[in-house]
Amino acid sequence: MITEKIFGKTSNGEEVKEYILSNGRAEVSIINFGGAIRYIKMPDKNGAIQDVVLGWDDVEGYEKGSGFYGAFVGRYGNRIINSEFTLNGKTYHLTPNNGRNHLHGTFSKRVLDSHIDGDSVVMTLVSPPEEEGYPGKLAITIVYTLTDKNGLQMGYTAATDEDTVINLTNHSYFNLNGQNGRGVETLRLQMNADFYTPVNEEVIPTGEILSVEGTPFDLREGLKVGDGLASNHPQMALIGTYDHNFIFPKADREIPFATVYAEDTGIKMEAFTTEPAVQLYVKKAQDVPAAEEGKKNPKQSALCLETQHYPASPNFAHFPSTVLKKGDTYHHFTEYRFSVVE
Repeated sequence: MITEKIFGKTSNGEEVKEYILSNGRAEVSIINFGGAIRYIKMPDKNGAIQDVVLGWDDVEGYEKGSGFYGAFVGRYGNRIINSEFTLNGKTYHLTPNNGRNHLHGTFSKRVLDSHIDGDSVVMTLVSPPEEEGYPGKLAITIVYTLTDKNGLQMGYTAATDEDTVINLTNHSYFNLNGQNGRGVETLRLQMNADFYTPVNEEVIPTGEILSVEGTPFDLREGLKVGDGLASNHPQMALIGTYDHNFIFPKADREIPFATVYAEDTGIKMEAFTTEPAVQLYVKKAQDVPAAEEGKKNPKQSALCLETQHYPASPNFAHFPSTVLKKGDTYHHFTEYRFSVVE
């Protein structure tokens, strides 16, 4: 079941819609401001309802807040070095918004066209040629569906009238402990990634592709997030948290690339994607929405699993290409599926 209501208005008077998707057990709120997932609620092992995603309570929070909470991100999820790339022999200069670099883009701050289509919510937007410096007019559709298995599915398609680069993702912040002031250090994270891309002090990939073996990035057998954060590995010392791209041996809609589990609540999340990688980011305290009942979210308040191609792919010829050619169609599928271990 899907219900639609008015969530509020932007500072310039644009109406923002909220869609509530429910299957009788899980409930998801999505707004058409940036296509943001506001909350995902489901009962824990004791029957208490837990909200496992950070989100703002009003439009102003999404307008003024940083952090891309729950948002649809593009045109290019993650960073592009020096805010420029070369395509078909021409260098394109993007809008710097992360020091000298370009990060994510501005789709998270736009009101998208939206409607209900059967059991799904559909959102669309058209990015005009040269928006933020990107070539081509880009037409995008995102379809959100809540399944009877408590899976929130997102299907992305896009087409361009000129060769361009594209790397779309969702930027939800998950905490399976719920919104009660607890962090994510106790969550157990397992990820089927054999390699990762190290970064420099600007969180820009160095271009290396390294094995996770013997590092806090080896999550193949599962690791408590706090144990990884406590590592003295040079990458962890440099960045102070997880903010790294992990590479899968094979992307698959049926086999989860990652599983997150909270022992306290019994809530488990399995993540699936057709993308070749994911950016694991553990949120450090900055501009964080409040927890429930006035409690404060802690320093390590949530984690992101941003399914995507590699960061800065347009800057490295040996990274998988993110070029979308005129006449081709971009496809991307991601699902976050929730269950409870009694």
